[in-house]
Amino acid sequence: MSTLFRLVLVSVLVVSLGIPLGCAKKEEAKPKVTKKKAKKSKKVAPNDTDSATEETDNSTIRFPALAAKSGEEMKPEQPVVTQKTTEPASRPVATTEAALPKESPESPGESASELPISRRSPKEQEEWVQAFEARARKIRPADDAKVNVLTREEYEAQFSSELNLHKKFAGQFIEVNGVVARFGIKGLNERFMLIASVEKPFEFNVLPYYTLDREPWASVAERQKVKLRGWWMDHPGWIFEIAEKGEPTAVNLTADEIVTEFKANESQAREKYFGKGFLISGELLRKDIENGKLRSVVFKTKGDIEFSVNAPDTPGYVAEKLEVGKPLKAYGQLTLYDNKQIVFGPGFIISPDRSSESDTKPKP
Repeated sequence: MSTLFRLVLVSVLVVSLGIPLGCAKKEEAKPKVTKKKAKKSKKVAPNDTDSATEETDNSTIRFPALAAKSGEEMKPEQPVVTQKTTEPASRPVATTEAALPKESPESPGESASELPISRRSPKEQEEWVQAFEARARKIRPADDAKVNVLTREEYEAQFSSELNLHKKFAGQFIEVNGVVARFGIKGLNERFMLIASVEKPFEFNVLPYYTLDREPWASVAERQKVKLRGWWMDHPGWIFEIAEKGEPTAVNLTADEIVTEFKANESQAREKYFGKGFLISGELLRKDIENGKLRSVVFKTKGDIEFSVNAPDTPGYVAEKLEVGKPLKAYGQLTLYDNKQIVFGPGFIISPDRSSESDTKPKP
């Protein structure tokens, strides 16, 4: 009895304990499965337009709800590909001979065409000026072209509308009469005169009349009547040649003769030569150089008076040709005289190779 009771009790316990455990496990499993399915269905639900997906890689669509609402087509972002396709890698590169830099003997590796003319050698500077003069002569109108005579006032009044003046007289000459008031240099190819009227030789504007002659002071002087004939160039604009010259006005003396005359009677010499241009000849004693540029030249004279001409605008190709102990010719006006020095300036050097060309005669 006791043994049978024990077996029955064990069986009851096993059965009673086994059934609840199995049910508990099944009931626990069901809700877990249901939750997972609900999560998955929420991610892939096509009609859930208010949801946004998490970024998993570069091709994931960001905020599809906004794209769907705006009606745009949803495509993966490809920023790198888009940048590459905007600029074709196969675009041809121009390699013409004109575009290639040329080496300059002065500065290896630098394009000679990019060097300022002031930095080139004196030889290159002179070649550049010669090329400019050749181009000016090439575009000069024919000798039988129409000549339009203008007064100095008429020309200067229209100078502000120079392009219109150029169109009006295209292929023709313009001619201006006046009196030389001043000379000047703005660059290697920009030598100019300032012109006054015949009636008022001391009244003039600062309007430059650029000359084809690179040294006009070698053939005319201040207060001398001139007839200028000009034609149009892109640069510097109207360029003139000296068509006719009046009576010479320059004082043609040697450096020693000027010193002697001023020593003899300074006040009389000043009154005699006031405002006049001098063509000075003599022998070069010294060249004063500052920062690689000619500042002045000193003539050799008898006695202890130093005779100098300030000529700071002298081009390098002219200064290079000046040799100590050789003949020298310059143009200028007297600016200073005392017992120690005579100074002319601003002055202009006349190149040794054209000194003999000057037809300016001594004033009687």
